Amino acid sequence: MAAVLLLRKGHRTTAVGALAGSAWPLFYLAYSNRGGLGTVCRATATETTCTDEFPPLPFLLTGLLLFAASVLVFHLLARRRGN
Repeated sequence: MAAVLLLRKGHRTTAVGALAGSAWPLFYLAYSNRGGLGTVCRATATETTCTDEFPPLPFLLTGLLLFAASVLVFHLLARRRGN
C-alpha cells in the first residue's frame, strides 16, 4: 500500500503517514508482551492465568525504527518542498 502511494506524485506524505502508522501495532505488541520472555502468570482474587509471551524488545525496536524513518522521510520531503 505504501509503495503504491509513493509512486503517485501527490501522495508522498500520505505514504509517510502509512509508514508511521505501521509502527503502532508493533508498539502494542511490545506493550502486550512487557512481562518478558516465557510463561508469565498473573493472579487475581479468584483465578490465576498463565500465558506464553515473546520478548518485547524486538517489537519495540522495530516500531521505533519505522517511526523514526517516517519522521526522517517527512522532514526530507518538507525540506525538498521548501517548507
